[in-house]
Amino acid sequence: MRIAVIGAGASGMMAAISAADRGADVTLFELNEKSGRKLLLTGSGKCNLTHTGIDGSEYNGSVGKRSSELFKRFGTQETISFFRDAGLIMYDRDGYIYPYSFQSFSVKDILVRKMKNCGIKLQTGMRVTGVEKDGGAFKVMFSETDKDRKSDSLCKPAGTAYDSVIIACGGMAAPKTGSDGNGLDIAKSFGHCIIPVYPALCGLECSDKDLKKAAKIRQRGTAALIIDGETISSDTGEIQFTDYGLSGIPVFNISRYVSDALNKGHRDIICSIDTVPMMNMDELLSFLNKKAKNISSIDVRALLEGTVCASIADIIIDRASATGENEITGIARIMKALTYHVTGTRPFTDAQTSTGGIGYDEITENLESKFCPGIYFTGEMLDIDGPCGGYNLQWAWTSGHIAGCSAASLAQV
Repeated sequence: MRIAVIGAGASGMMAAISAADRGADVTLFELNEKSGRKLLLTGSGKCNLTHTGIDGSEYNGSVGKRSSELFKRFGTQETISFFRDAGLIMYDRDGYIYPYSFQSFSVKDILVRKMKNCGIKLQTGMRVTGVEKDGGAFKVMFSETDKDRKSDSLCKPAGTAYDSVIIACGGMAAPKTGSDGNGLDIAKSFGHCIIPVYPALCGLECSDKDLKKAAKIRQRGTAALIIDGETISSDTGEIQFTDYGLSGIPVFNISRYVSDALNKGHRDIICSIDTVPMMNMDELLSFLNKKAKNISSIDVRALLEGTVCASIADIIIDRASATGENEITGIARIMKALTYHVTGTRPFTDAQTSTGGIGYDEITENLESKFCPGIYFTGEMLDIDGPCGGYNLQWAWTSGHIAGCSAASLAQV
């Protein structure tokens, strides 16, 4: 059984290893000069491998909504066992699983070593431009790229015919790492319809001018996304204020809904920040009124000391003055709902993942194309995306393993 895997990212390497472990002769094609380039960026270089609480309910997209059965076949515990058996020491930080070194290179090195031990043939600097069905086999068309990927040589077929091809090229997030939509174009050539792809896990661009006053400031709080007056999603954590808008994990986790709303024509999009989510409105009013009794004169700045960052306090004070809400009730209202008008998301270059891709109705339970048996898809090629915290990497391991095993002609994983 000869299998070609296109893309040496997390899901592609896992697919190659899973197939080779089951006796397949595997060739792995990679655009970059080295494998795992995007993997090295995950978790800010620390590589949050997975999360212990994953059951499939955390995912979006047509594949994401039906992913629970897939995670039962190869989920968090199977991933931890795989890496432990391969020689990786891991650390559990409140359910977030990291390599003990907190270095993504540790994970990549383990995978590369495993691929060598399995006899996988890694072909780097190869842009796969197409896959063609030739009788009962597949031909992989490719071009050799220069190191800067500025030019390609003439397209030509690889010399080997393959029984199956696993397409693991990623979506469109972080295109400098190789995820530039090329794999989706290959999927289209087999008749697949691509659900529109948009940036996810990224910052939000906002039109409010006072953001610049707090640029580079981090404030813990809850970011709630409100579209046409309805709260769609929210998340709590450290929110980063920037010169373009808002960033940080809570903002990343609501960004996919912004992409969806904008592309459906919605324009009334608000990100409302609760700067003191540990208190409800009554508790905050009680706290501020008690604090005010110890302040000799009406000093709003003194009232906000110890509650929010100084730059955020300035914004709250300015907004209260502009609306005439200088009383404690008005200050509290703004603290609980510091609103920003969202005009867009950051581009694919700044996104950690992407929404959309190949839909659930076009693949089998083994992630095989319904239009062309023998073609498999993994990772961000499919219509699934999860929150920050190891969820998207777990999908890479899960989908790679299932596709690799299935392509190697195993009926069950």
